[in-house]
Amino acid sequence: MDSFKATAYNHIKKQIISCQYKPGEVLDLNAIKDQLKISRTPVRDAITTLEQEHFVTVLPRRGVLVSNITPKDIADLYVIREQLEPFIARTAAPLIDREKVIELKNGFLAPDGATSDFNQLDMEFHSYLVQLVNNPYITSIMKLVLDHNMRFVILGAQLPNRIERSNEEHIKILNALLNHNEKAAEELMREHIKYARASAFESISMSPNAAANSF
Repeated sequence: MDSFKATAYNHIKKQIISCQYKPGEVLDLNAIKDQLKISRTPVRDAITTLEQEHFVTVLPRRGVLVSNITPKDIADLYVIREQLEPFIARTAAPLIDREKVIELKNGFLAPDGATSDFNQLDMEFHSYLVQLVNNPYITSIMKLVLDHNMRFVILGAQLPNRIERSNEEHIKILNALLNHNEKAAEELMREHIKYARASAFESISMSPNAAANSF
């Protein structure tokens, strides 16, 4: 990926993942190219890649829309999470760096953290465990899954007590990792993913744009 395309790709994807570009929103490609001070070609090239990754939908005569989040999107993504992440947690348990895990745990224990801090910490936690597995195929799959999942995390943060409960779930997993308890880490991750899935479905029911019909 050339540098101009990478600039456009990273910028647009970051805005989508953070929900700054909302589900169903029409993207103004001219405004994006002007903001980034690049030509239209790398922006179009970036859109092609983002469409392949299901972050945007290109519609003739309508333009480029941020992909909606539908119940099927959640179900499809969580099939992958439910299968891979308990395995990842179990595999990572004997491989953890104790100082890193304590650092993550302290982050989840911090009182009154901002929602943005929680989102970043959630991504860091799951990405760290993926890194420990050291499997390039899992890494590639989970990178895309976690990027898409961040939209669910941000929408789910609006649910009452969701951040507090999620923090508790993460801390339990981290304690199991600190004890190198592979079975507990696997089971606790399975429960965490199960509850996160339910929260994702609930969150789109509260976000009309996210739950709009797909195009």
